[in-house]
Amino acid sequence: MQASWEKLPRFLRNEFPLSRTGLSCVIGGEAAFAMQIPEPKQKPPVLIFARLSGGGGALARMVVWLASQKKTKREAHDLGGGLIAIASNGAEPEGHPAPADPVPFPEDALGEIVLRPEAVLKIMPLHIQSMPPPPPLQEIVGVHLPPKDLRLLVRAPGDGSLTLEGAWVGELPPVVDPAPLFDAGQHGAQTPVLEAELPFNMRAAFLNWLDREVQPSKNGSNKELRKWENRLLALDNAGVDLNRDLWPAFGPRLKLAVVPPDEENGEKIAKLVLALPFNATDPARRALAELGRVRWDGLAENREKAEEDWKIYLRRFTQGETQRFVLVKKSPPIPLWMIAGKSFAAISDSGPLAPMWGAPDLVLEKPDAAATTNRPVFFLRVDGKRLAPQAAIFAQSTMEDERDDDKEGAAKFMEKYPDEQLYLRLTEKLARFAGDVHFEMRAAEGAESKTRAVIKGRWLPGMPTEPEAGK
Repeated sequence: MQASWEKLPRFLRNEFPLSRTGLSCVIGGEAAFAMQIPEPKQKPPVLIFARLSGGGGALARMVVWLASQKKTKREAHDLGGGLIAIASNGAEPEGHPAPADPVPFPEDALGEIVLRPEAVLKIMPLHIQSMPPPPPLQEIVGVHLPPKDLRLLVRAPGDGSLTLEGAWVGELPPVVDPAPLFDAGQHGAQTPVLEAELPFNMRAAFLNWLDREVQPSKNGSNKELRKWENRLLALDNAGVDLNRDLWPAFGPRLKLAVVPPDEENGEKIAKLVLALPFNATDPARRALAELGRVRWDGLAENREKAEEDWKIYLRRFTQGETQRFVLVKKSPPIPLWMIAGKSFAAISDSGPLAPMWGAPDLVLEKPDAAATTNRPVFFLRVDGKRLAPQAAIFAQSTMEDERDDDKEGAAKFMEKYPDEQLYLRLTEKLARFAGDVHFEMRAAEGAESKTRAVIKGRWLPGMPTEPEAGK
């Protein structure tokens, strides 16, 4: 922002110095942003309000008046009393009457975010008409939207960060103990760059992922939909009902972490580890194996020889009640997931020897007994600076997997990623900008523990680019 501001003409830099007081004549002591969730395939109507003041405000109002004379996608409105509105995508201010039921606003707060339940309900992906619509986001995380608006106060403590405070008033999902993760840090890796815990519905998440998989291409063809119709038919012929055999086995709690690579042992890619509770009944084990068999080229047991025409397939290693599934493919990373005890655990890369031995050295972490009391409903911690280079590497690895898995050739891949390098650079810059994030939603104590939660968050933005040495 500093570099862009220095390119402005001198008189504008003098009139609008790059500081909170300098910009106050434009954004004033009051500013508001409102966006309405649009109908499918339409852009969201947006309104920005600001109260102008002083000579700079008069100049800004003149610019607003000139802009209002032109027919553009954005319209400017001078509402009088120094109040202006910038509207886009069909939005239009109706005036500025005082609210019928004003909400007290603390003087030390920087702003307020208001989320309306009816708007959140409209956030649903597009879907193929021949398939039922996927479950909405609130079903994936097991949360019923509150009946009232969710209000979050934003404050600036003065250290460059922003804090978030609010209260969730509504039904809360049950908080159960999560399953243990793979101990990806057992060889000396650093503290995770991302950690999260949240309620989770595996069936709803799978259906949303499947809905995105079967979207038609730009030319109207939809081979993925036919592939999945054949896969689901193969499961039915094998006597597997996912709704009956597999989804009820997963517990409603997801725990995940991103662990940076252990560079001393030659690792270059961070590892994603995740876990859910899992009731490992025989039907659930069989359903999980059959789903993997039909999704990829096949399923090989232990060290038996795979079919010659299999390019990407599963290999299952069984030892007592423990089963390890390794996704065998020609290039790393090599994902692995395991059923052990009462848990389902997965890791994004199990090492180059995993297809031969099943990575028996990968063990689960020991649960922290002290952390099982008063767990937050939601928890998120991000170290954006350390995550950024790994985010770009992970994005590139994901794209390479899609390219290898695409049997229709490079056309579909190029359609999805027309500029691969731009996508990778943008991924890294966004991760850096994320900075340090800490968010949690914790149930209230006492009688309100099932209907009220306290929300707290802190965000310290980072620099989108790595600063040069000596600057």
